[in-house]
Amino acid sequence: MRYLGCLGLIKPEVDLIRTILRTSSRLDKRWALAESGECDALLVYNAEKSVAPFTLKPTTQLIMIRRRGEKHDGHVFLKPFRADELIDTLIVIDTENYSAPVPAGTVNNQVSANLYRLKKWPPADILQQHKNYMLLAVYLSRGTKTLQDLMTLSGQGEALCNNFLKVLQERGLLQIEGGKGSPIVTSIERPARIQDEKKNFFSLLKAKLGLTKK
Repeated sequence: MRYLGCLGLIKPEVDLIRTILRTSSRLDKRWALAESGECDALLVYNAEKSVAPFTLKPTTQLIMIRRRGEKHDGHVFLKPFRADELIDTLIVIDTENYSAPVPAGTVNNQVSANLYRLKKWPPADILQQHKNYMLLAVYLSRGTKTLQDLMTLSGQGEALCNNFLKVLQERGLLQIEGGKGSPIVTSIERPARIQDEKKNFFSLLKAKLGLTKK
């Protein structure tokens, strides 16, 4: 069980957080609200230097509460509150603190260090390239993400997420922070047959959407 503390929130806001933790099927009851003591993450709003009555562990993650439009770094929860955004953040924290290490060579080090943000919503011709591109775009539109964040939240593999980021970068739709913005390349070699399968998928998708020429 992970514990989330709240500092500087009023009672209705704390009750809302408690409800989110109790009812979210995506969190699967892995998180509970802590009134005091050690916590794995701490929601902080306009708090003083002291974090009493909570105790921070070396792995405790701070989630700063900000108003939408304010500049921010690290983990944040934006006002007005949206349950899915808090859930996404806690899933990312789960990954950072509790997941098994990613095997060496699975994710390119330079790419994994980068932070990605959508400059604007991708056009339809990009989203139609793969059935899961819409899902990836939604997660990426909710704030800055690393490649690993995108993989964890979406449940998709490295190759697909990497290809999506590459397409966005080529079209000038991707803001890259924390790295040199070098071209995105996947570390997974894909045989030619996969390219053929993708062509067949696109043809089928176009047919279903009525985009094929008669």
